[in-house]
Amino acid sequence: MQVLKEEMRNRIYEAAIKEFSEKGFSQASMRDIAKGAGMTVGNLYRYFKDKEALFYSIISPAYDSLMELVEKSLELVKYRFDTSFFEFLSEQILKISKEHKIELLILFEGSEGTKYGRVKEEMVLVVEDFLKGDFLRRLKEEDVEIEDIYLLRVIAVGFVEGMTMINRKYENAEKLQKVAAQFIAFYFSNVFKRFE
Repeated sequence: MQVLKEEMRNRIYEAAIKEFSEKGFSQASMRDIAKGAGMTVGNLYRYFKDKEALFYSIISPAYDSLMELVEKSLELVKYRFDTSFFEFLSEQILKISKEHKIELLILFEGSEGTKYGRVKEEMVLVVEDFLKGDFLRRLKEEDVEIEDIYLLRVIAVGFVEGMTMINRKYENAEKLQKVAAQFIAFYFSNVFKRFE
């Protein structure tokens, strides 16, 4: 009996991933998820009390991995803002993308109406805060001034949006890693010299 429950959970998971990735949380339907899983809606509610609980069970592991990467990156960047940091970042992004590619895209593009609805903006704010903190301090140490601090917001938005686009575009993990590494290097390699 336990095997059947696990098999059913997997079918629900696959159907829900498909539904949430195509329609986002707001437009997704428990009826369509049940149909995709080959079960009745009533049976689906035996597994998950509502659409939100199902959504969170799918998205939370990706969110948790992303937050762990943010914490590690913010700690590491205090000490290293060089090639080793960029290598770490691209390796970790690849790892998360391998494990949670579709879930990350749902998180960033289909979570409106949930507690994760602002996660993309939150990522932008994390990057922006880093730029306004450590990055700006290092620029000042180099006697470089930014004409308008709003530029840091634009850079943060571009970085988060670019990483989202790369994750969406590439199915091949090796290609995704290479493109992500090039994108990160483009954004941050020799970045201090660009502001001189």
